[in-house]
Amino acid sequence: MQSGLSRDANYVKHFSMKPKKHTASAIEFEAGNKVALLNNGDEFVPDLVEEIARATEEVLIETYEFAEDDVGKSVFDACKKAVANGAEVKLTIDAYGSSDFCSDDFIFDFVKAGIKIYLYEPKHRLPFNAQAYGRLHRKLAVIDNKIGYVGGVNLTEKYTLKFGEDGMRDFMLRIEGPATDQVRKHCLENIPDDEPYKDEATLKPARDQGNTELALTCRDNHVGRRRAIEMCYLDAINEAKHSITLACAYFFPGLRLRHALRKAADRGVKVRLIFQKKPDIPLVLTAARSHYAHFLHHGIEIYEYKTRPLHAKVAAIDDNWCTIGSSNLDPWSLTLNLEANILVKDSTLTRELRGELETLIDESEAIDKADYGRWVSLKSIGYRVSWWFFRLLLKFAVLIKVGNPLVRRLRRDGDAIDNTAKRLDGNKQTVEHERIDNRNSERANCT
Repeated sequence: MQSGLSRDANYVKHFSMKPKKHTASAIEFEAGNKVALLNNGDEFVPDLVEEIARATEEVLIETYEFAEDDVGKSVFDACKKAVANGAEVKLTIDAYGSSDFCSDDFIFDFVKAGIKIYLYEPKHRLPFNAQAYGRLHRKLAVIDNKIGYVGGVNLTEKYTLKFGEDGMRDFMLRIEGPATDQVRKHCLENIPDDEPYKDEATLKPARDQGNTELALTCRDNHVGRRRAIEMCYLDAINEAKHSITLACAYFFPGLRLRHALRKAADRGVKVRLIFQKKPDIPLVLTAARSHYAHFLHHGIEIYEYKTRPLHAKVAAIDDNWCTIGSSNLDPWSLTLNLEANILVKDSTLTRELRGELETLIDESEAIDKADYGRWVSLKSIGYRVSWWFFRLLLKFAVLIKVGNPLVRRLRRDGDAIDNTAKRLDGNKQTVEHERIDNRNSERANCT
């Protein structure tokens, strides 16, 4: 049984190169927060809708997918109630991620209702454009700067049990307390600079609500934040003493993360990795499996979740650290997309999340080291090819990337629409204005 792995020693060696030295991040946690773990859209959406409908000052939402289904319509109805209450409602959606889900009429209904819609980086027509990868992938919301949400659930029915066996498995974190100010700050970064904001004096953070320490970390192209989420994972993994349980939909990390997981296992930490068995892109599983032999060789446990599609990007480390967010551990999330993860120092929440991960493990297929040794010896060439394919694809995406991201605001002006666009260029921002006088033409451009 062991001979399978021995014959593939060169394969293991290939993924055992020494990485560059890691320097710990300087992220600061903020105390005084109260948190609640929400499972899937079944718990998240009703909670979000209820809070939006009660808003009186401001509602900010960022999401990758927004659908014209029961979930999207319930959010729309709640936003209309918030506008009626006098709240300013701003919804930022990724135009590429939501282009197949939101019709022109549905988006235009938001504009007519006084809800401010921002389209992040509208889809380009150039073939193989790398902008298809550099998306707004964050899932954030903040209500009256008192209640915030961070996680991986998009605003579609795909994340509810109503969607059946294909319903996505994921998590969101509800936050009450001073950390909501961090969520609001990042939501406002993708709104044009000439847009009016609520008076800061009327939007003071909520008073301390609990004892949980939180830190919101976002990956984008601002200086110092390009590897922010990866750095936080490395910090926690390198400091782990007892256990690491990690669930990730798309797992194809760089050398530093792989090396950190291996070193943790070598020093006696129990490391368990949970991946999806039936991803929407089959090649993604092949990419993840390219690391199985190396991980199994060092005693890391691997599970493939088979009950439902796994969309989670979470981790529970030791007894007092966990993270919930939108960032996969793959080249797109770690180097191209806009992502957001919340880091939590709280023993109660960490135990609760670990309990959910134990449930995932119970519903997963364990990868057996001996069986996989024989299997990988036959398929190792395919795994190596997939490894190089993804690395070269990432380099190609960066190479052909053209232009800078845009955020377009749709503004009603009678029967016409003002289209305001902010071009994002690292820390530099310029605002462009263009008037589109033909309503039908603009509605066609909404996707």
